[in-house]
Amino acid sequence: MRDRLARTPLIRFATSLKIPVICLGLLLVIVFWGTLYQKDFGLYEAQQRFFYSWVIMIFGVIPFPGSRLVLWCFFVALSLTMIFKMQYTRRTIGLVIVHVGVLSFFVTAFVSFHFSQHSSLYLAEGMSSTVSADYRDWELSAWTMGESDETRTVRDVLAVDGDKLAGGESFQLPEFGLTVDVLEYSEHCRPLASGSNPYHAQSQAGIASLQTLPRRSNPQENTPGGYFRVTGTDGHQHTYLLHAEDPRPARMVHRENPVHLALRRKRYALPLTVRLIDFERRVHPGTQVASSFSSRVEVGEGAASRSVLIYMNEPFRHKAFTFFQSSFTPDEKGSVFAVVENPGRVLPYVSSTVTFAGLMVHFLMMLWRAIRRPGARAPSGRAVPRKASL
Repeated sequence: MRDRLARTPLIRFATSLKIPVICLGLLLVIVFWGTLYQKDFGLYEAQQRFFYSWVIMIFGVIPFPGSRLVLWCFFVALSLTMIFKMQYTRRTIGLVIVHVGVLSFFVTAFVSFHFSQHSSLYLAEGMSSTVSADYRDWELSAWTMGESDETRTVRDVLAVDGDKLAGGESFQLPEFGLTVDVLEYSEHCRPLASGSNPYHAQSQAGIASLQTLPRRSNPQENTPGGYFRVTGTDGHQHTYLLHAEDPRPARMVHRENPVHLALRRKRYALPLTVRLIDFERRVHPGTQVASSFSSRVEVGEGAASRSVLIYMNEPFRHKAFTFFQSSFTPDEKGSVFAVVENPGRVLPYVSSTVTFAGLMVHFLMMLWRAIRRPGARAPSGRAVPRKASL
């Protein structure tokens, strides 16, 4: 059955050496083209058009394969080669391991692309946090505050993803005994100090109305806003105008507890507490160009804590999380960290190890066969005697 399928024209074409060569050539063109495109249009636009797309449209009409299509073709061709063309014998065990290692690289890329999360963490000196904020996605958050002698701490937080905040939608916050109705919502809008407010909504920052703007292609440049009606179990209603640039959340008292509402970047819980102890920036002599910058942070997990230095090209890793020193505030009193949660963080090391092991096995077996081959030369340079027949 396997041999009969292997002889079909489709399988013969899919398992030919032409497919990997064509794919590698296309990837070379896409990487070069995308790198040049990034210079003028930015990293996000280059990623979306060249590296995350199935098809690249040239001049809007000519299709050209994108990175995702090329990589999937490469993966399918390699998988079919292992199924229909690979000979599983003792002599080919090294090549089999190499192919498994290369296939695992594709699995690694798939896991990282679909399951990793990228966010940022801003900390001023002396400040600590247990959450990071998304670069692009927003959420409507509601929370209550707990009172203590010296500080106010957040007790409960509920959030609704921004992609669910369409006009006319309604959702429950049973923990707070509230119902939230989305009257209007815009993914990108501008707050105005004047203008008509059809819902007579309240704003903590004194915003009178919102002007809807065309949605930007880069989600990081969008600032959402909308009108929300909040109803308590006692029937009392409050209408709020919320905008992403409003630093003060809306506040209402329900069940004798103040509940705060705000549109903010989507939050992700961190497995530890990060506190910035000190930030340091060094510049090139005679200039204000940074040569390096680093942050001394205290990371705590449970009752244990330790001091860690994070600097350029030297991130801090903890389980599936990696903290990079990304930027800093203009007053040089705070740090901005890029936080990456990647459940497949160790997969590249596994793939590299498997591929290297396969290459070593293959080359050692080739060396052993060369040494054992009749007529091979001994280390002294004399020919090794072999049996001959008359």
